[in-house]
Amino acid sequence: MRPTLKSTLGAMFETFGAHRATTPPSGDIAMAAHLAVLFKSLKIDLVIDVGADQGQFGTLLRDHVGYTGPIASFEPIPASFATLQHRASIDPMWQVEHAVLGEALGDLPLNVIDLQNFRPAAPPHAQRAPARHTAKIKRQTIPVRTLDDIVPALRTRTKARHIFLKLDTNARDRAILHGGEHALGTIAAIQTELYTDRQFEDLPHYLGLLSFFQAKHFTPNQFFPTTAEANAQPTRFTCCMVNTFHR
Repeated sequence: MRPTLKSTLGAMFETFGAHRATTPPSGDIAMAAHLAVLFKSLKIDLVIDVGADQGQFGTLLRDHVGYTGPIASFEPIPASFATLQHRASIDPMWQVEHAVLGEALGDLPLNVIDLQNFRPAAPPHAQRAPARHTAKIKRQTIPVRTLDDIVPALRTRTKARHIFLKLDTNARDRAILHGGEHALGTIAAIQTELYTDRQFEDLPHYLGLLSFFQAKHFTPNQFFPTTAEANAQPTRFTCCMVNTFHR
């Protein structure tokens, strides 16, 4: 039986604290060129970056898209957030928050490795290392925000009217949009990840996810392959979608 995404990520959290696939590489010039045209056409004046990891997408926007407006990035994993926070610290237009987005306000408990006290495990035949040299797992609680919670405040602060929402959340897209029913009208376009090869049973089927977005009035605008095996078809795509009701 194939593993589920939830079970695999759960094992990662327990062993290493947290881990996630990264966003598309900043060297993807084709996607950057498309975003530059799209941002100009839609007059994008605020980017909400959900699942920001270490800030790769924000860096892409600054270095390759030419976007200079406000960015609000959200990342729940402590180690990734530390890098994100450092990267954004020199950019006054880049706001970061240690949080996850979901369907309802609340808290998310995470198991996080204590890297400060981590020591590599001893070889099988070596003398067992003292307990203080083993990795320690710390329990952290991460706030859960919603689009309906954050968008009004961001619009008030930035005076934004045309929002670009980037999602890299490993199958949480539906929950995030359900938590933004009132905010969706202000979102001009969305970027998310689609999987044609479901390596994990609980990854949403790409056709079902596209149908879900279309029911919310978001129509595909462009697709970019982001992963593929050698000499094989891509199995993961970055998809840009435009809100047909946004003005």
